Amino acid sequence: MKLSIIIPVYNVEEYVVQCISSCINQEVPLGTYEIIIVNDGSTDGSLTNAEAIVTGNPIVRIFSQENKGLSAARNKGMSLAKGEYIWFVDSDDWIDCNCLGIVLEYLHGEDVIAMTDYYKEGSWIDLSSPCVSTKAQTGKELLRESYIIPSQFYIYKREFLIRNKLSFFPGIYHEDLEFTPRMLYLCNSLAVIPHKVYHFRKRAGSITQTPLPKKTFDLFVIMYRIKLFMEGHVAKDDKKLFYFIFNSSVNAILKESLLLTPEDRLKISGLFFQNKYIFSYMTRMKPLKYKMEGCLFSLFPRAVLRTYDLLKKVF
Repeated sequence: MKLSIIIPVYNVEEYVVQCISSCINQEVPLGTYEIIIVNDGSTDGSLTNAEAIVTGNPIVRIFSQENKGLSAARNKGMSLAKGEYIWFVDSDDWIDCNCLGIVLEYLHGEDVIAMTDYYKEGSWIDLSSPCVSTKAQTGKELLRESYIIPSQFYIYKREFLIRNKLSFFPGIYHEDLEFTPRMLYLCNSLAVIPHKVYHFRKRAGSITQTPLPKKTFDLFVIMYRIKLFMEGHVAKDDKKLFYFIFNSSVNAILKESLLLTPEDRLKISGLFFQNKYIFSYMTRMKPLKYKMEGCLFSLFPRAVLRTYDLLKKVF
């Protein structure tokens, strides 16, 4: 079996049929691929809708578990997969009908297959990276250029994931920001699909669009895990490939803190003080703005939020 498509499902009854149908409607030989649906404790009609369209289909398996979050659902799908390659498809997205004929042409032993771009569905501001370079042949080369963070825009050789013990850190939001840079750094061989085949839906009410204090706090977890990865796996000259994670995370925390309660803002201030190492990475960024922020936050680690508020008034 060449490919396992893993679809984590949680409370997406409006979209799950379109997603699964798009993965089923593929004109490739039977046995070439499988679809694994992981129902992560849905409380709406998602499971019922999924079962209605896959009953009796030999390429589809459904596994249900109590709600553990997206990371755990993806990890469970990986443990069940039999394909040589793994592709994560979010249950509110979909893929082009008959696109697997194109995709399978690129699965020739590389660790990772990257997509250059994707269809952007919904009314939203496009904050995605520029198109991925088609010249990159390793994950490090992609890290040095531009790349897309969401994990569904990559197809992974299952043996590569197992060999490098790559999985999604459970219980956090922004899991792809923690996973994708690590994955790319460890990827020694890479191919690029220069075709749009994936439809990425941005919808109101989705996890990425809902402001939650935990999403803000989880960015500290991600930065700490990236720090540990850098210390254990990354060569000195390559550490700069990860600096942007600290800068973007700090700025996301600061921006989201404006919407939080005074109690949560106080907690964030404490976390910044406990993790002062973050600011040293910001001072190594090339843009002057981020260098200045890093220097000021290093000088006043107990007053990062107040310093940020002042900077907003000045600039």
